[in-house]
Amino acid sequence: MTTETAKTISLFCGDYSDKEEPADWFALLQLTLSESWMDDQMVRCFSKYMAPNSLAEEWFDGLLSSDKYDMGMLQKAFPQQRECIKGITIREEDIRTWIQKLEEHTGDYGQNIWAEQVMRLAQSMGDIHSTLIEHAIEGAPRLLQDQLTEGYNSWEDFLEGVRAIRKETLDIEHDDAVANLQQQMIQMSL
Repeated sequence: MTTETAKTISLFCGDYSDKEEPADWFALLQLTLSESWMDDQMVRCFSKYMAPNSLAEEWFDGLLSSDKYDMGMLQKAFPQQRECIKGITIREEDIRTWIQKLEEHTGDYGQNIWAEQVMRLAQSMGDIHSTLIEHAIEGAPRLLQDQLTEGYNSWEDFLEGVRAIRKETLDIEHDDAVANLQQQMIQMSL
């Protein structure tokens, strides 16, 4: 790999910033790797292109050593770095709870704050076609998942859908879930 080639490929952040496209970046990296290199050399080179303190570096550091063994394994593991949208979670106890936003001197319900955070992250990752909405829903607690059943065409629709969930509906769902658990516990103790 020449110094000139090293300048043409950017560090990989994994957050879709600056319209970063993981598949294109990986293909470009492979073009810069020397065919005479052994797999361990290619993997070391790959690791040097992970931007420091980025989602990509965190993803790479978290890989099993077997995934870092050769470029074939790394290539199979690479699409998994897109799963970061599931990393923004909401605790079940924050659903239906009014949370004060100190920086804005306002507040909102926990599920609405969560939906805004997920939307902002996805949009900063360049998800203009709203393809990550289903991953966001999968990462939500069951109480919220049950209310988010219809298809959403945009992040704005998703946010509107979350905001449209009435607190009373969530309260009833929560109370029903607690009652079911209590009933199961009673039956188990018999």
